[in-house]
Order: sequence, then C-alpha cells, then structure tokens
Amino acid sequence: MYEIDKTDTAIIGILKDNARLSVRQISKKCGVPSATVHKRMLKLENEGVIERYSAVINKAKLGKETIAYVLVRIKPEADYTSMMEQVEKREEVEDMSALAGQFDLILKIRVRSIPELDAFVMRYLRKFKEVAQTQTLVVFRHWH
Repeated sequence: MYEIDKTDTAIIGILKDNARLSVRQISKKCGVPSATVHKRMLKLENEGVIERYSAVINKAKLGKETIAYVLVRIKPEADYTSMMEQVEKREEVEDMSALAGQFDLILKIRVRSIPELDAFVMRYLRKFKEVAQTQTLVVFRHWH
C-alpha cells in the first residue's frame, strides 16, 4: 500500500476537481514547487494511485436524465459471470457491484426515460435465466 502525505492529498484533491490543470496551476494551488508536483504525480501514477485521467460527462445534457438502481437477486447455484460480462457492456449501465444481503447485485442505470428503463429491466435483464428477482429504485433527485 502506498502511503500518501499532505502534499499527495492536496494534489489528488485538485486533480479530482479538475484533471486538466497544468502542473504549474496545481503547484500554485497547493503551494508546492512545480518539479515536486510533477514528481509526485508520476509517483502516484506509477504506484497505481492515479489510474487514469478522464472527463466527467454530464449525461443529463445528452438527454439521459433518468437514473435508477436495479437490485438483482441471482438464482441459487447460478453462475452469473457470463451474464455480468454482457450486462456491463450495455450503454445504460453506469456502474455495478456485488452485494452481501438479500440481493446479489446492484446496477446503476441511466436512460432517457421510464419506458427505456422498463425495456432494459423487463425485456433485457429479466430475460437472463440466472435472474430470480429484480427491484428497481428510481432516483427523483441527484446530488454530486
């Protein structure tokens, strides 16, 4: 495990807000010389702390304003590895995780409309033989 200090924490915090800033801009914001920031960023990348730099897309601006979480219970003894490989490739799926408890999986879905959500859950997801039950939770309001 890589031990981070206050400088690393400051650099990470700045990059989380805006990964497009230059080393010089980051240096000014955290009060550390540019050479130090550059070395620290390389070290964080090499250690795998920073995996990648990416854009945050406002999907609502693209018309995908409906967010839902779909809880999935898998049938006992079912091997759902292949199913999950297919599901994670779907454009509607923003995130998915395995759970402990009553349900086995949770999917974060983002679509244009409730009918599109219905099509994903009822005509796609529930058609997998491994799925025993689903429960869909529609998001009314989302905070960042």
